[in-house]
Order: sequence, then structure tokens, then C-alpha cells
Amino acid sequence: MNKIAPIGNTLPVAGSANADRKFKVGIVGAGSAGLFTAMIFDHLKENFGLDVEYEILERNGRDRVGGRLYTYNFPRGEEHHYFDVGAMRFPNIAIMSRTFALFRELDMDFCDQREKPDPWKKQTRPYKVRKPVKGDLIPYYLNGPNQVTLFNGVPVSNAKGLSADMFGITGLSPEYILLPFCSSQANSHSISSQIADDIMNHAIHEFTDVYYKRGPEAFWKLLTQEGDAYSVRHFLARAIPLVDHPTIEFLETLKYGKGWYDQSFTELVLQSLDHESQEAEVKWWCVEGGAQEIAKNMAASLKQTSALKFDKRVTAMSYIDHDNDGEKTGPFDKVEVKVDGERTPRIYDAVFNSVPLGAMEHMQLEGLNLNWGTKQAIRNLAYGSACKVGIRFRTMWWVKDGLNVFSGGISKTDLPLRWCVYPSYNIHDDPNRPAVLLASYTWGQEADRLGALINGASPHNEEELKQLLLHNLARLHTTDDASFEKLLKKLNDEYIDHYAYDWSAHPGSIGAIAYFGPGQFNNMYQWITRSNGKMMIIGEAASSHHAWVVGQLPCKTQDTVLSN
Repeated sequence: MNKIAPIGNTLPVAGSANADRKFKVGIVGAGSAGLFTAMIFDHLKENFGLDVEYEILERNGRDRVGGRLYTYNFPRGEEHHYFDVGAMRFPNIAIMSRTFALFRELDMDFCDQREKPDPWKKQTRPYKVRKPVKGDLIPYYLNGPNQVTLFNGVPVSNAKGLSADMFGITGLSPEYILLPFCSSQANSHSISSQIADDIMNHAIHEFTDVYYKRGPEAFWKLLTQEGDAYSVRHFLARAIPLVDHPTIEFLETLKYGKGWYDQSFTELVLQSLDHESQEAEVKWWCVEGGAQEIAKNMAASLKQTSALKFDKRVTAMSYIDHDNDGEKTGPFDKVEVKVDGERTPRIYDAVFNSVPLGAMEHMQLEGLNLNWGTKQAIRNLAYGSACKVGIRFRTMWWVKDGLNVFSGGISKTDLPLRWCVYPSYNIHDDPNRPAVLLASYTWGQEADRLGALINGASPHNEEELKQLLLHNLARLHTTDDASFEKLLKKLNDEYIDHYAYDWSAHPGSIGAIAYFGPGQFNNMYQWITRSNGKMMIIGEAASSHHAWVVGQLPCKTQDTVLSN
């Protein structure tokens, strides 16, 4: 990895001819990466006297500050009539320490009105027991009582481990295998009887063990040398020869979505580390009022209060050799940024570009003289699709009438809705009042197909989507045709409205999360992280932690600014 040329080398130096000149930085995108970069400059000024003027150019309006930290609030809604369209949950584990450090910096309190803290248990921050307010961190329940898993038409409730046999799925490898990390109590060791998580853990443990026992450097070397060249499906077939194609397809359907195992095996291993910890118990958190409150708090914390510029879509960037007054500087000394609708370009000493690569590709970047490797990386590094649909009902029907899903969790199915997420933030609300359910969360090919039913002006002209999801919800929560028909009628009667969002269809994202393909970490990732110190690509794609806020809190930004 080549070294990053620090912008600190071009800062005005006290006593020099340009000492009075203000160093000006452009930050493209007001997601968590862009906002965090601005916070770093505030910190440097406050603690080290480094005075840098910055502007943040955001293509969306003020209501969409935060990028993928996006919370949709239903119109004329009550306190909890929202859902997180983007990031929604945060495990308090070591890999996420930068995220929780950000929460501390923003004075976000941990708050739980339901259970008192254990005084002997280590807490990240003082634990508040009270009714939460917007911006508080509140418990997120990854699992809850009476959540359902429905595959192949067979419902299974409260299962701690899932296998093909549980759902009557046939056609998998007839071979028998004894896995060293087997949690299954089955008498048989056939592949179809094995817990799906055991099979996956068997495939990745060689790498995760190195991470925990020998550290990140040895882990990364092993992973890039032995795993990155393969897709997940290819590596599974290679690592466990008795696991055949139908078994891999079953695992992919059960765990994620169609096409998800086309990603690099490196991605799968990194995602497992992002989810898990060697700690006995991992506490998950979400944000009262929605995760976009994080971005709002970040924006409110900025010392340069007028720096945020909304409705500013960057169309082009190029290097120039003069400043705003036309005075000659030096070749490649300034970066000119053109904004849609503005006749006069903006000129900066350096630019941090945090927009997703799909949107970056639509910018005119010829004037940056990017090398072929960087151009290829912007064009080819893969992103995954995802859709979410929230539905507002007249009551919390999932809590009542014998369903008793009263404490969060997720129900999963092979039906088109895939994941139904029961919110953790409204579990104390009156179940007879209107409430919001995250009715569908999809990835990969399922998201592409569901996205075909989503209108850019949701919920308008989405009757087909509405009826599909109500049907799927009724099937997921019933066990026979009579109860299905009864619940389906109830859902139609209780439906108020919905909102659907397809991340691949939005021109500012063009994909939900970075989702690198085989070989892309080894051969393309380095071209995204390289910089001449004048135009830096930051954010999720320049991180190894995709799909998480921690990947948007760029160490690279700190390295570029602080190294000198």
C-alpha cells in the first residue's frame, strides 16, 4: 500500500508568504463519512490550532442529511411512526469501537426504561433508566420470543439453529459429515441435518481464529492470500468438498438472498467479524427517533455552522493551477469542483469525496488525470442491492391475537418479503394504537425483483407491492389456510399507508452497500485508498467494514490530515 501524501504539507506555514491564506477543503457528501471528516477538522483547530475552512456539498435536501443514515417519518405520525431505511442497529463489540466513540463524542446516552443495569457489568457509558428521548441509544433486540422462520412452507418458531431437515428440504448432498463446531443435537451427521451456522463457521473459522489469536495483520495476510480470489460459493465447495451446489444454494437462501454468495469470500469473513464477538454476550443498540439522529447530531456539532450546503450536486472535478482570483499557483495545486446549477466553479486546496462509487462514476473526473487502476476500481467495485418497506397499521397486530411477538426480533422466510423486522423502539407503546412494522427487508436478487414494484414516489402506484407484502405477512404468521384468510383480511382492514425504498434506484447511492467481488480486495481496493493528497476517496468503499457506520468513519481521513 503506497503512502498517502498529506495535505498537511501544503498548509500555510506561520511566517511564510502565504501564512495569511486560508486553506480550504471541499467535502462531497453529508453522510457520516463527510460529516466525520468535518468533525476532524474542528478537532484539529480546537486542539492543535490547525485552521482549515471546509464546505460540505450534499446533493440532497436538508431532510436527507446523513446519506445511508436515513430515517423515514410517516406523515402526521405519532412518536414512533418511523423506520430506519438505512443503518438501524449497532453491536457493542471491539470492531465497532469507533462508532461508539462517536456516540460518546455526541453525548448520546445509553437508555433502557425496561431493565435496570447490572452494576457489575462493564458499561460503555453511564446507563440511564428513564423514558428515552430522541438521540438516545436504546436496546435493539436481534431476537425475540415467538419470531417465526418459514421456509418451504414449513414454519418453525423460536429455533436457535436451523437445518434443511427442519423444513423438509430434500435434494441436498446425501453425504455425512462431522463438523468440529457442531451444535446440532441430531443423531445423524448428514449434511441436511447440520445447523446452517455450523457449516458456515466451519468454513470461516480458520480465518477468524487467526484474527482473534494472532491479530489483524496476520489475519488480513491469510485472508487476502487464501480467500479473496474466491466467491463465497466457490470457497464453500473448496473448503467442504461434501457440500454440493444445492446445499450452498440452501445456505444462501436461509442466510441472505440470492446472489449474495457471488461476493468475495473476504466479504463474508469480514461481515462475520462485524456481527460477532468472542464476548459471551453482545449488547445491540438502536437510536430513539431513528439512526438519522446520529447524522443530525454530527451536523449540529460542527463549529463552522454555515459549512453545510444542501441541494448541491457535484457534476465535475479537475485540477487547476490558479486560485479564485485567477492568480497562478502551481500545476495540480487546486481542485475545481463544478456544482449543478452554479455558473462559477468552487475552488479548494483539497477535496474529500465520500459519495458511493456508482454516483462518483457519473461525475466528470477527466480533469483529475486518474490512473487506470483508480478508474477501474470506481467502475467495477461491486455494490449490493437492498430494499426496505415499512407499513403503518392501525394496531400492533403482531403483538396481539395469540401471535405475541412483543419484544422485537426478526421473522425470516423464503417468501418475497424475506425479513420482517419487529421494531425494538415501540415495544412499550400501546398495542391498540397505530404502529409501524418493517414489513420487508431484502437483499440481492430478491431486492432487485421487489424493487421493480417500488415507485420513486412511494407509496403511490404501489398496489401490487402492498398486496404482495400483506399476503406474505399473513402467510408468515399463520399455519393453516383458515387463519391465513382471517389474518389477511385483518391486515387489509388495518393497513393505513406504507413507504418503500430501493437503494439501487436512487441516483445518490446506486446500490445499498459496498459488496466486493472475488479478487477485488487484492486487486482494486488499493486503488481506491491511494491519493495524491489533493483528492481523497473516503467512506465505505475505502474501508474494510462494509454496510456499517464504522466503515464510514474513515481512518484514512485522519491519516491524510494528521500525517506530516
